[in-house]
Amino acid sequence: KYLKPQQHGIAPSLESRIIACHLPNDNNLRGTERTMPRPSLLLTTLLLLSSSLNVAHGGFFKKKHRRQKAGTKYNEHDAVHVVVNKVGPFNNPTETYRYYSLPFCHKHADEEEHLEAAGEFNDFEGADGMDDAYENEPRIALAGRRIQGDRIGAERHKQRLGESIAGDRRETSPYELSFQDDIEWRLLCKTTLGEKELTKLKDAIHNNYFFEMFIEDLPMWGYVGDFEDEDAILGEMQGSHTYLFPHLHFKIGTNGQRIVSATVTTERDRRVDITNVHKPTTVQ
Repeated sequence: KYLKPQQHGIAPSLESRIIACHLPNDNNLRGTERTMPRPSLLLTTLLLLSSSLNVAHGGFFKKKHRRQKAGTKYNEHDAVHVVVNKVGPFNNPTETYRYYSLPFCHKHADEEEHLEAAGEFNDFEGADGMDDAYENEPRIALAGRRIQGDRIGAERHKQRLGESIAGDRRETSPYELSFQDDIEWRLLCKTTLGEKELTKLKDAIHNNYFFEMFIEDLPMWGYVGDFEDEDAILGEMQGSHTYLFPHLHFKIGTNGQRIVSATVTTERDRRVDITNVHKPTTVQ
């Protein structure tokens, strides 16, 4: 209950007010005076709180990345940014999660790591007699714009209101693509997945998860993996297999200095068997 200041001979003030405090033992006590904080003090407190949140959450208020505008003009070897958005079950497109809720690569491999992996890749291809054209893979992969290794994934992008309402979660990715450069193969990262990561990926594959990416405002979709020899009712059985698709192939259509189309496909020939989640699996 608030009392009018004039009834007690107190001039009205923006800094104080009278509050009637009713106690069970004495109903005749005057109200207690409470001083409101000055606006400048309140602002200082909020600023200090914001600074604390920024430090505590490791960049809670970190500046977001700007989106690449549609119709951008590129010169040869200019960087083409791939923006990752979300993952979710194909049968329920309204159920979506962050792309990096699954253990995907956050950082691009450097040139030394790429050359080492390219040699292993060439040996694998030659052993199977599939393609002898990969002898010069390191030279082809590093043609044009060389590997920078400076792109970090999982950093948020600016979004429109409608995109946020629709459940979009656009973030940076470590993919290094460049305009008008044909690259046969390039290592993104090499990692060993443990039981926790493999279980996440296996569950996602069994729920038919797809991923969504963007180049400028052009959407691209693909499946996380696939499974074989499973019963339609009982699900996973002895002899069934779950495969992860770690290799992505980007195809970019251009018209002059502009990008007009973008697609991504997964390669079943280079899939990785992750059926046994208790066995650590190296993926590249």
